[in-house]
Amino acid sequence: MKRQIQQLGVKRWFGDDLIDLQAEPLKAIEEFFKPYYSCILSGCKVKIDEVDNRHKMITPGLVLFVWEELGQKHSVVAEFEGALGLPEHFNRYLQLETEEITRQYDDGLTKPIAIYKKATIASTTPSEPYIIITEDNENNPNFRDALQSSKYRFVSDAEKNYWNEKYDSDDLIVNEQIFTGIDANVWLSLIRKGNFGIVTIVFTASQGSYNLSGIIPEPYRPNSEMSNGFGINNSYIRALSDGTVFINNQENACMGSSLSYRITF
Repeated sequence: MKRQIQQLGVKRWFGDDLIDLQAEPLKAIEEFFKPYYSCILSGCKVKIDEVDNRHKMITPGLVLFVWEELGQKHSVVAEFEGALGLPEHFNRYLQLETEEITRQYDDGLTKPIAIYKKATIASTTPSEPYIIITEDNENNPNFRDALQSSKYRFVSDAEKNYWNEKYDSDDLIVNEQIFTGIDANVWLSLIRKGNFGIVTIVFTASQGSYNLSGIIPEPYRPNSEMSNGFGINNSYIRALSDGTVFINNQENACMGSSLSYRITF
């Protein structure tokens, strides 16, 4: 990208203001990209050479260079003009190059008017920063890859649609239903684990208090004590992290009848 510059004494008409105006959007753009790594922002696609189809070409584009120097992180957006005549299989490197643009003033002196930050191609590994380009477009680093690095996680629309079509945790049973008699008065009817790690345990029990030691398998145990109240008479079920479950059933039920209730964590 071009950076306008001037030398005092000749180019005086609002020169400082123009440079300041240019610096503001450049600062915003490059500060935005600074947390990421060097990558392709647009273009730079590998195609069959339009002049000679026995060779490959890289189309023009914009690239981002990010590097550290003396403990400071730097970022530059640079233009790439493209490359022709590349072999079918290749590794090439885009490197950052700075070109000074000059112009002859009316007083006959040639002076710098801009700094041009551009990406040029190299066949050997250059010094940092650089971007590796191969003949496979899928492997060339783009901004989407930078956004989805180990530090930043995003998903595509296809991935979101995939997960949106998954069953709700209440509909997905990871383990089989369990029907087993725990003691004469308690029946464990279901342990269910949903796809968000939600565990539901359903009991049927008659009136009374019970200590059902170790009935929750280790993968389904809560991290801390969990309890659910039910009914109107302070009845509750309490599950501990060691797999122990306590039931305190104080519902006004007829002698010998049973009640079903659940705990979810």
